[in-house]
Amino acid sequence: MSWMKALRQLMPSHPEARDAVDWTAVERSWGTGFPRDYQEFMTLYGEGAVDDYLSFLLPESRAAEGVKPTFQGMEAETLNALHFWQYKAPVGSGQSGLIAWGVDSSADILCWRVTGSDPDAWPVVV
Repeated sequence: MSWMKALRQLMPSHPEARDAVDWTAVERSWGTGFPRDYQEFMTLYGEGAVDDYLSFLLPESRAAEGVKPTFQGMEAETLNALHFWQYKAPVGSGQSGLIAWGVDSSADILCWRVTGSDPDAWPVVV
C-alpha cells in the first residue's frame, strides 16, 4: 500500500482541505522544485494542522527583492531556520540551504536541507 493510501485511511481529507498552488510560480520564485510527496500532500490536504500540534506550511512565492516576507509562512519560517541553524548552501548553488515546510507547537521548524537538484532526495531536518 502506498504511503498516501495509508494516510488517507488514517486521516481522511475533506473537500475544503485542499489548497490550489501555482507550482510553476512557486518553483520559479524559490529557484527549485519541491518534493513530489509534499506536492501530493498539499493537493490533498492543503495548509493546516494535525491534532493542533503539527502544522504544514502552504507553499508560497518568495517576496520580491528588498520586500520583507509576511510575518508567517514558508519564507518567514525558512528565514527563522536559517538564522538559528546557520546552515549554508554550497557556493553557486543558488539555494538558501533550507526550506521550511512545517512547524510544531514545540517551536520546532521542519525543513528540507537543500543538498542538490533532486528535491525528492533532500533530507528532512528539524
